[in-house]
Amino acid sequence: HIHIGSNIHLLLLLIVTAADRATPTQKHGNIIPIQGDISSKESLKVIADTIKQRHGYINLLVNNAGVLLGVQPKLPTPAEAGGDITKLQELLWNTETPETFRTTFDVNVAGVWFTTVAFLELLHEGNKRTLAPGGSGVSSGVITIASLASLRRDSGIFSLSYTVSKAAVQHLGKMIAHYLKDWKIRSNLINPGLYPSGSSLLHDA
Repeated sequence: HIHIGSNIHLLLLLIVTAADRATPTQKHGNIIPIQGDISSKESLKVIADTIKQRHGYINLLVNNAGVLLGVQPKLPTPAEAGGDITKLQELLWNTETPETFRTTFDVNVAGVWFTTVAFLELLHEGNKRTLAPGGSGVSSGVITIASLASLRRDSGIFSLSYTVSKAAVQHLGKMIAHYLKDWKIRSNLINPGLYPSGSSLLHDA
Protein backbone atom coordinates (compact mmCIF):
# COMPACT_ATOMS: atom_id res chain seq x y z
CA HIS A 1 0.00 0.00 0.00
CA ILE A 2 1.01 3.65 -0.37
CA HIS A 3 1.49 5.51 2.89
CA ILE A 4 0.05 8.99 3.40
CA GLY A 5 2.78 11.45 2.59
CA SER A 6 4.52 9.14 0.12
CA ASN A 7 6.30 10.78 -2.79
CA ILE A 8 4.73 9.86 -6.12
CA HIS A 9 6.68 10.47 -9.31
CA LEU A 10 4.58 10.43 -12.46
CA LEU A 11 6.34 9.61 -15.70
CA LEU A 12 4.12 11.39 -18.18
CA LEU A 13 3.86 11.08 -21.92
CA LEU A 14 1.69 14.21 -22.17
CA ILE A 15 3.50 16.41 -19.72
CA VAL A 16 1.45 19.59 -20.11
CA THR A 17 -1.94 17.97 -19.73
CA ALA A 18 -0.84 15.66 -16.94
CA ALA A 19 1.01 18.40 -15.07
CA ASP A 20 -2.05 20.62 -15.23
CA ARG A 21 -4.08 17.81 -13.72
CA ALA A 22 -1.54 16.89 -11.05
CA THR A 23 -0.67 20.31 -9.71
CA PRO A 24 -4.00 21.78 -8.51
CA THR A 25 -5.49 18.60 -7.03
CA GLN A 26 -2.66 17.32 -4.87
CA LYS A 27 -2.84 18.10 -1.16
CA HIS A 28 0.70 17.53 0.06
CA GLY A 29 2.74 18.70 -2.92
CA ASN A 30 4.38 15.32 -3.40
CA ILE A 31 3.00 14.29 -6.80
CA ILE A 32 5.87 15.12 -9.12
CA PRO A 33 5.30 14.94 -12.90
CA ILE A 34 8.34 14.06 -15.00
CA GLN A 35 8.41 14.13 -18.77
CA GLY A 36 9.92 11.12 -20.48
CA ASP A 37 9.82 8.59 -23.28
CA ILE A 38 9.56 4.97 -22.18
CA SER A 39 10.53 3.79 -25.66
CA SER A 40 13.97 5.39 -25.19
CA LYS A 41 16.57 3.77 -22.93
CA GLU A 42 18.43 7.06 -22.72
CA SER A 43 15.30 8.87 -21.53
CA LEU A 44 14.56 6.17 -18.96
CA LYS A 45 18.06 6.41 -17.55
CA VAL A 46 17.73 10.19 -17.18
CA ILE A 47 14.40 9.75 -15.39
CA ALA A 48 15.75 7.10 -13.01
CA ASP A 49 18.82 9.23 -12.27
CA THR A 50 16.61 12.25 -11.60
CA ILE A 51 14.51 10.33 -9.07
CA LYS A 52 17.64 8.83 -7.53
CA GLN A 53 19.04 12.33 -6.93
CA ARG A 54 15.74 13.66 -5.58
CA HIS A 55 14.62 10.77 -3.44
CA GLY A 56 17.19 7.97 -3.46
CA TYR A 57 14.78 5.06 -3.74
CA ILE A 58 11.28 3.92 -4.69
CA ASN A 59 9.04 1.26 -3.18
CA LEU A 60 6.65 0.72 -6.06
CA LEU A 61 6.86 1.01 -9.83
CA VAL A 62 3.62 1.04 -11.84
CA ASN A 63 3.97 0.34 -15.55
CA ASN A 64 0.86 2.00 -16.94
CA ALA A 65 1.82 3.65 -20.24
CA GLY A 66 0.33 2.21 -23.39
CA VAL A 67 -0.83 2.96 -26.90
CA LEU A 68 -3.69 1.60 -28.99
CA LEU A 69 -3.15 1.91 -32.74
CA GLY A 70 -4.53 0.20 -35.82
CA VAL A 71 -8.20 0.44 -34.84
CA GLN A 72 -10.04 -2.44 -36.39
CA PRO A 73 -13.39 -1.89 -38.14
CA LYS A 74 -16.24 -4.37 -37.97
CA LEU A 75 -15.29 -7.38 -40.04
CA PRO A 76 -17.71 -8.67 -42.66
CA THR A 77 -19.21 -12.13 -42.34
CA PRO A 78 -19.15 -14.42 -45.39
CA ALA A 79 -22.79 -13.49 -45.95
CA GLU A 80 -22.10 -9.75 -45.69
CA ALA A 81 -19.15 -10.11 -48.07
CA GLY A 82 -21.22 -12.11 -50.54
CA GLY A 83 -18.78 -14.95 -50.24
CA ASP A 84 -15.90 -12.73 -51.40
CA ILE A 85 -13.05 -13.24 -48.93
CA THR A 86 -11.04 -10.48 -50.59
CA LYS A 87 -13.29 -7.97 -48.79
CA LEU A 88 -12.07 -9.37 -45.47
CA GLN A 89 -8.54 -9.57 -46.80
CA GLU A 90 -8.54 -5.90 -47.83
CA LEU A 91 -9.76 -4.75 -44.41
CA LEU A 92 -7.16 -6.83 -42.57
CA TRP A 93 -4.39 -5.75 -44.96
CA ASN A 94 -5.13 -2.04 -44.59
CA THR A 95 -6.03 -1.81 -40.88
CA GLU A 96 -2.57 -2.41 -39.44
CA THR A 97 0.94 -1.68 -40.68
CA PRO A 98 4.34 -2.94 -39.59
CA GLU A 99 4.78 0.50 -38.02
CA THR A 100 1.63 0.22 -35.85
CA PHE A 101 2.90 -3.15 -34.63
CA ARG A 102 6.41 -1.82 -33.96
CA THR A 103 5.20 1.27 -32.11
CA THR A 104 2.68 -0.70 -30.07
CA PHE A 105 5.24 -3.31 -29.01
CA ASP A 106 7.92 -0.64 -28.40
CA VAL A 107 5.66 1.11 -25.89
CA ASN A 108 3.43 -1.63 -24.49
CA VAL A 109 5.99 -4.43 -24.16
CA ALA A 110 9.57 -3.19 -24.49
CA GLY A 111 8.60 -0.09 -22.50
CA VAL A 112 7.48 -2.25 -19.57
CA TRP A 113 10.71 -4.25 -19.59
CA PHE A 114 13.16 -1.39 -19.91
CA THR A 115 11.29 0.82 -17.43
CA THR A 116 11.45 -2.00 -14.89
CA VAL A 117 15.16 -2.57 -15.52
CA ALA A 118 15.89 1.16 -15.30
CA PHE A 119 14.36 1.31 -11.82
CA LEU A 120 15.90 -1.86 -10.35
CA GLU A 121 18.52 -0.01 -8.31
CA LEU A 122 15.89 2.29 -6.83
CA LEU A 123 13.58 -0.64 -6.02
CA HIS A 124 16.50 -2.40 -4.34
CA GLU A 125 17.26 0.72 -2.31
CA GLY A 126 13.61 0.71 -1.23
CA ASN A 127 14.03 -2.84 0.04
CA LYS A 128 17.06 -1.81 2.07
CA ARG A 129 14.77 0.51 4.01
CA THR A 130 11.54 -1.48 4.31
CA LEU A 131 13.14 -4.88 4.94
CA ALA A 132 15.66 -3.56 7.47
CA PRO A 133 14.95 -3.94 11.20
CA GLY A 134 12.22 -1.48 12.09
CA GLY A 135 11.05 -1.22 8.48
CA SER A 136 7.57 -1.94 7.24
CA GLY A 137 8.50 -5.44 6.11
CA VAL A 138 6.84 -4.84 2.73
CA SER A 139 9.19 -5.54 -0.16
CA SER A 140 9.45 -3.38 -3.27
CA GLY A 141 7.14 -4.22 -6.11
CA VAL A 142 6.37 -3.73 -9.78
CA ILE A 143 2.75 -3.51 -10.91
CA THR A 144 2.16 -3.77 -14.63
CA ILE A 145 -1.15 -2.75 -16.15
CA ALA A 146 -2.08 -5.25 -18.83
CA SER A 147 -5.67 -5.52 -20.08
CA LEU A 148 -8.58 -7.91 -20.29
CA ALA A 149 -7.90 -7.65 -24.02
CA SER A 150 -4.91 -9.92 -23.40
CA LEU A 151 -7.31 -12.80 -22.68
CA ARG A 152 -9.43 -12.38 -25.80
CA ARG A 153 -9.21 -14.78 -28.73
CA ASP A 154 -12.12 -13.50 -30.79
CA SER A 155 -11.95 -11.14 -33.75
CA GLY A 156 -14.25 -8.45 -32.35
CA ILE A 157 -11.45 -6.46 -30.77
CA PHE A 158 -10.39 -2.81 -30.91
CA SER A 159 -6.92 -3.51 -32.29
CA LEU A 160 -4.96 -6.66 -33.09
CA SER A 161 -1.55 -5.16 -32.32
CA TYR A 162 -2.81 -3.83 -28.97
CA THR A 163 -4.43 -7.13 -28.01
CA VAL A 164 -1.41 -9.30 -28.76
CA SER A 165 0.92 -6.75 -27.12
CA LYS A 166 -1.09 -7.04 -23.90
CA ALA A 167 -0.92 -10.83 -24.14
CA ALA A 168 2.86 -10.43 -24.32
CA VAL A 169 2.75 -8.11 -21.30
CA GLN A 170 0.87 -10.79 -19.35
CA HIS A 171 3.69 -13.25 -19.90
CA LEU A 172 6.38 -10.61 -19.36
CA GLY A 173 4.95 -9.70 -15.95
CA LYS A 174 5.18 -13.34 -14.88
CA MET A 175 8.74 -13.59 -16.16
CA ILE A 176 9.74 -10.40 -14.30
CA ALA A 177 8.56 -12.08 -11.10
CA HIS A 178 11.03 -14.92 -11.68
CA TYR A 179 13.86 -12.60 -12.73
CA LEU A 180 13.53 -10.61 -9.49
CA LYS A 181 12.32 -13.15 -6.91
CA ASP A 182 15.76 -13.70 -5.39
CA TRP A 183 16.05 -9.93 -4.93
CA LYS A 184 12.70 -9.84 -3.10
CA ILE A 185 11.13 -7.54 -5.69
CA ARG A 186 7.58 -8.56 -6.49
CA SER A 187 5.86 -8.42 -9.88
CA ASN A 188 2.10 -8.31 -10.21
CA LEU A 189 -0.31 -7.74 -13.08
CA ILE A 190 -3.66 -5.95 -13.27
CA ASN A 191 -6.09 -6.62 -16.12
CA PRO A 192 -8.54 -3.72 -16.20
CA GLY A 193 -11.55 -3.76 -18.47
CA LEU A 194 -12.73 -0.88 -20.61
CA TYR A 195 -12.16 2.38 -18.76
CA PRO A 196 -13.23 5.88 -19.83
CA SER A 197 -9.75 7.11 -20.73
CA GLY A 198 -8.64 9.19 -23.68
CA SER A 199 -7.80 6.02 -25.59
CA SER A 200 -11.05 4.17 -24.96
CA LEU A 201 -13.20 7.22 -25.66
CA LEU A 202 -11.51 7.64 -29.03
CA HIS A 203 -12.17 4.01 -29.86
CA ASP A 204 -15.64 3.54 -28.41
CA ALA A 205 -17.23 0.45 -29.92
